[in-house]
Amino acid sequence: MQALRRWPRLRVTPPCGGHYAATFATARSPHTQTNRAVITQLLQLVDSEQQIHAYLDELQSTSGYPLAVIAIGSNALSRPNFGSNTGVQLEQLAESLVFLRRVGLFPVILHGELNLEAPCAAKLGCETPGGHSEIIRRIRATNLQISTLLEQRDVETRPLPCNVFTTTNEHACVGSDASRSIASLELKSIESAIRAQCVPIIATLGISPMNSRLHALDLKDAAIKLTRELRPSRSVFLYPDHLPGPGAGELTIPNALEKKSVVGSTIVFKTASELSRVIFATPRSPKSRRGRHSVESVSSLEDFPSQRALRTALERHPDPTVVNDLDQFLSRLESEDFTAYYDHDFTASSPEETIRNLALVFPQTAFPWHSSKSPVSHCSPSACETEGGIGNKVTPELAVFAVSRADWRHGVAERFWHRIRADHGALWGSLGEADPNLSWWRARSTGSFKRRPEDKIFMWHGQVA
Repeated sequence: MQALRRWPRLRVTPPCGGHYAATFATARSPHTQTNRAVITQLLQLVDSEQQIHAYLDELQSTSGYPLAVIAIGSNALSRPNFGSNTGVQLEQLAESLVFLRRVGLFPVILHGELNLEAPCAAKLGCETPGGHSEIIRRIRATNLQISTLLEQRDVETRPLPCNVFTTTNEHACVGSDASRSIASLELKSIESAIRAQCVPIIATLGISPMNSRLHALDLKDAAIKLTRELRPSRSVFLYPDHLPGPGAGELTIPNALEKKSVVGSTIVFKTASELSRVIFATPRSPKSRRGRHSVESVSSLEDFPSQRALRTALERHPDPTVVNDLDQFLSRLESEDFTAYYDHDFTASSPEETIRNLALVFPQTAFPWHSSKSPVSHCSPSACETEGGIGNKVTPELAVFAVSRADWRHGVAERFWHRIRADHGALWGSLGEADPNLSWWRARSTGSFKRRPEDKIFMWHGQVA
């Protein structure tokens, strides 16, 4: 007993049997406290059971993290003369960003300058000597400031103060036209940060390829460009608390985004104090807009938008048996029954004539249980049902499932899958062992096996025999 008293974290308790037992009284882990605080905050934000289902469906339908572009401009926080402290607001903003990261919505932060005690940016325009350099300095300082606040809260970040935007306008200044000032956007550094699970913090600074000079960019134009290329689940534009709603200039942002066709991205206006609520963003909100997205189906070649669009969509399919002999595959569409599912590419000048993502199902096929040079068995329903034996039951074949990488990440593949399953109770298909979406398919399949001659993995959903 004397030895046990030396250990302050040991408790000595007499059990029913009369013998003493020693147990460790461990201190509560900081991670446990953090997780409890996150769960408590998340539950406080829940208004209905539907929000929980929508939240879980979004997390389960994406192969990676759902992305949220957070646009933080110079007027995103209330100015000190409105009775609020800038430092406190920054702390609250950082807490909201940390919360989004921990509950599964991965923030991609785009910012201008946030030093609200400094003179107005309009007074430091291009006409003032040294004014533009001062804006660039403050934007860089903001980049470091946001990164520091998040790192202090155990969120890994990757500051990207430059080398993301390339400009063409030598006279670029805040408020410049994006069509002239932003020439291109480099996504490699952003995608690399996301793969490393680091929050990218992007400054609205563009570099000129002619003289390697930095130029301050308009946040709205940079956000539109970034949202178009990255296609996040959310696009959030912050406005100060003292305003009743987005300013007149900001009201044009959803229209500009929809005009530039950001498919599947929810566009939301929030104050910094409301940022945590975007985890349950809904298109029914009056301050949110959602890009157009619908899955259409056809059953004949004449019903496609165009033969050229169909061929282009099939060429994007990773299966070499389709790409290498595309004409033979198209002839199969002419001779067999099929159901095609597709959506449009609204970034094109004529969206109704395009096919962005495509899935093809051949309903009159049988599962290829036995290996052959031609692993797919085609037959009429009567023939398949009367021949008997394993593999002779009619089971629709999911022959093509061509969804772009960006759309796959944002749940478009799940929408296609739900639509196909609504029409077909059982399905089968095959893919290569090195397919990047293999785990996604395994989670949705009833069974699978690998066949050496074809060097493919055959999967099925539902009853196939």
